[in-house]
Amino acid sequence: MNIDLYISIDSCRDLAIYLEKLDIELIGIEQSVLEKCLNDILSSSNTIPIHERVIVPRIYHESSQNRLLPHNRRRALPLCKPDSLSTARLLAKLKSLMSIAVTPSTLRYVDESQINVLTQVRIRKYLEVLLSEFLLLVDTGNVKAHVEKYMYFLGDAIEYALKRDVGVIVSSGSRRLVDAIHPRQIDAVLKYLGFTKRERNLMLVVYPMEILKQWLGV
Repeated sequence: MNIDLYISIDSCRDLAIYLEKLDIELIGIEQSVLEKCLNDILSSSNTIPIHERVIVPRIYHESSQNRLLPHNRRRALPLCKPDSLSTARLLAKLKSLMSIAVTPSTLRYVDESQINVLTQVRIRKYLEVLLSEFLLLVDTGNVKAHVEKYMYFLGDAIEYALKRDVGVIVSSGSRRLVDAIHPRQIDAVLKYLGFTKRERNLMLVVYPMEILKQWLGV
């Protein structure tokens, strides 16, 4: 099953093309974009019939200590990006269901202490890696060693989280159609980073389905 739990393409035309071309059975789309582009989504000639594709409303929230969670989290599955280490710690301790965004700017908050906090909470939290943001480092003039450092630390953080039984989800997080990556390409990157088939399946299928079932109350 091909799953991409979060994309952030906000052009209705590009989103319709994305859904037409890519065979992704379960996909997370920003709630505001879903509302804006619903007619385009329904009228697109999809690779997968619309009644056979699951679309999950998501909300990407810039979390701060003043406002940790979005207001409408019951209508959309939250993805929270902490603005500081202290905010990341507070998110980990909350009783609400969410995933915590892992990007080049938040990777430094995903240390052993943060992962240890995530193992101690009553309601499981998830780390959600937005892979396209790491891959785009290659296109922004960063030297190879700089990119490799990010990927090394990302792989390290994921490995430690999986060992501690912390749920890790890897989504594309694609912002533009030209940057869109398929779950099979995500799988290839994870394989390159040294993760086993079982670990990749956890990140690409098992944990995304798990958080979705919890959010739906199944």
